[in-house]
Parts: sequence; structure tokens; C-alpha cells
Amino acid sequence: ALKGAVWDEKSLDAAYAALAEDLPLPEAVPGGMAAYRQTLAASFVLKFFTGVCVELAQKVVASTEALPAAPFISEREASAARTFISEARPLTSGAQRYHIPSGGMQVSSVAAASGEDHEALNEKNGEGDANKRSPVGQPIQHMAALAQCTGEAQYVDDLPSTRDTLHAALVLSEKPNAKLASIDASEALAMEGVVGFFSAKDLSEEDNVWGPAAQDEQLFRRDVVTSTGQSIGIMVAETQELAQRAARMVKVQYEDLGPPVLTIDDAIRAQSFMGSKLTMECGNIDEAFKESDLVVVEGEFRIGGQEHFYLETCSAHVVPGEGDELTVYTSTQTPMKTQKFAAHACGIPINKVVCRMKRMGGGFGGKETRTVFISSAAAFA
Repeated sequence: ALKGAVWDEKSLDAAYAALAEDLPLPEAVPGGMAAYRQTLAASFVLKFFTGVCVELAQKVVASTEALPAAPFISEREASAARTFISEARPLTSGAQRYHIPSGGMQVSSVAAASGEDHEALNEKNGEGDANKRSPVGQPIQHMAALAQCTGEAQYVDDLPSTRDTLHAALVLSEKPNAKLASIDASEALAMEGVVGFFSAKDLSEEDNVWGPAAQDEQLFRRDVVTSTGQSIGIMVAETQELAQRAARMVKVQYEDLGPPVLTIDDAIRAQSFMGSKLTMECGNIDEAFKESDLVVVEGEFRIGGQEHFYLETCSAHVVPGEGDELTVYTSTQTPMKTQKFAAHACGIPINKVVCRMKRMGGGFGGKETRTVFISSAAAFA
């Protein structure tokens, strides 16, 4: 929409129109907030447009040649170009005020006869002073609150990098059900500062297979992708920005294998079933079904997928040591699996890998196994 266009407000309007066409989010989109997300994307376009205009205006002023004037941006609008990332900011402060009810464990919110807002539990059966035995209902400060609110708490992305630190970005599938016809990273590898690209061809069949329960997943997809967003390879470069740009330049050719399987009904129609069964049994199941008082309830229950929204995204920092040793710093809920599968992918003993996990910026189960893709790929690279 913008190719060959004059850089002015008309091109900005064209960008908005193209964005609305390219990002049509339905109200029921996973994650919700469709209107907010569309507005946010448009605001990024405005931020980019404003930043380019400000930069062009500065170049016009500094140039000794007769250059065309840059689009006019008022001083108020120019603030949209600021990033706030590298700028100094004043100290911030905040406060919360709580109404603290009397007593430690409370029995109800009904006003007590004594005039207090809550009636503390009476001592019974030698339980001791109810006002002292429990913090339930009290505004107790989180142990890490000050460190987190002041920014002193370090997360994986806050770790200092050494001079020889490399950065990586994953190449992800863009088709939901397709065969990988070819993967061409030659153009990306020709870029200055790009160090390497690794995919399934760099691992043996055995080292590329993993799984938290059944060993039915691949670190890098070898032949077929079954959903979008699956890891195809990892690009390594001298900076994060360069790695991400190079990853987008990898050319992947697909051969469609038919419509994707998105629901259980789709799977039944396509006869697409799990290869192995994981069962949990306790006691004699057959005998239990023969019991006369057994009640069998049958029915159907459907629930949509839940997306884990944590402020800290999945990340890993891997430091090589002596004799194939690796130290993996990662934001994960599963240090054991991190250690096990990093060693598995690299073909080294488990005791050669140390996983360090100080804190997470949210997890909610989303970092139970999905972080292993990133930490294992980084360890292998």
C-alpha cells in the first residue's frame, strides 16, 4: 500500500486502511480485546510515521543540499516518536490504603456486638489467640514487592551480557498443516553479523525428539508442521535485532496437507488420533464397575482454550563452561525438564547442565513445558 507513495499524511491514511484490512480481528478472537489490539497496532504505525518525519526534518536542516521539506509535525505530535526506553525518568512512588478489619481470622462481615467491624474467633480447643495465629485477611506485603517495584529484581533479560554473547531468534511455521518442502537460510546467512542457522538437519532423529510425558514432540520440525508457530529453526547473530531480522528472511516452502485439525470434531472426521494413551489407574477398574451402587454419569463438556498472559515472555540465557558444561538461566516452571532436555538436545550428560531460575514474571502453567523449546534451542545453538 505504501510502496512508491509520497511520504505524507495521505500515506499514513493508506497505512491505516491497509492495516485494517490485514488485521481483521473478530470480537471472539482468542485473548479478547479486539478493538484495543487493532488500535494498538495503528498507534505503532503512527509512532513510526512520526519518528520518520522528525528524523527527516532534522536531516533537511542539517543538509547542505536542497532537500524537499519533511511533513510538518507539531511539537505536541512529535512526542509520539519518543521511545522512553533510553531516557532518564524521575523517581516514581505509589501507595495503597487498606481498611484492616480487627482480628486475624474473621468469622463474618457482620458488625460485632463489641462495636468492632469484625468479631475475632473465640479460643476453642486450645487453638490460642485468634488475633495472632493467622494472617488471613490482612494486607501482608509480598516478600519480593520492594525489589520488583523498584526494578532491582533481576529477570532473565536483565542479566548482564559478556562481550562475546550472541543472540538468537526462532524461525516459526506459518502454516497449520503442511509438509516442509524446503528451508533456505542463505540470504540471511549472507548478512554481516549473522553467525549461524540451526534446524532439524543439525540434530539426529533421537536428539530432536522430546516431550514432557509422551516423547511425541520435536525441538525443530523436520518434515511436517501441524500448527502455526512451531519451531523450524533458530537464527544466531551478534544482536537481538539482527537475529530477528535474519529469522524473518529465512525462506520456507510448504506443501499443504489439507485443512488443519482445530477441534475434536475435526480430529474425528480426519481420523487423527493420539498414537499412545496415558492412563492413571488405581485399584481394580473392572471390579469397581460391577459394584451395585456405582453411578455412571455421561455427557459432553466443551471448553475453549486458555491463553497464559504473563508480563515476562519466555526467554533463556545460556552460558557455556568447561568440558561441555552449560548454565541455563531461564524463566520456567520446570527447571528439571529444562536441564534434562537441554542435555538431551546437546548430547551431553544431564549433570553437565545446571538450570538457574531465580524468579518469573508470571507463569500460570504456561511455562510448565513450553519454555523447554527456547532453552533447549538456545543450549544447542
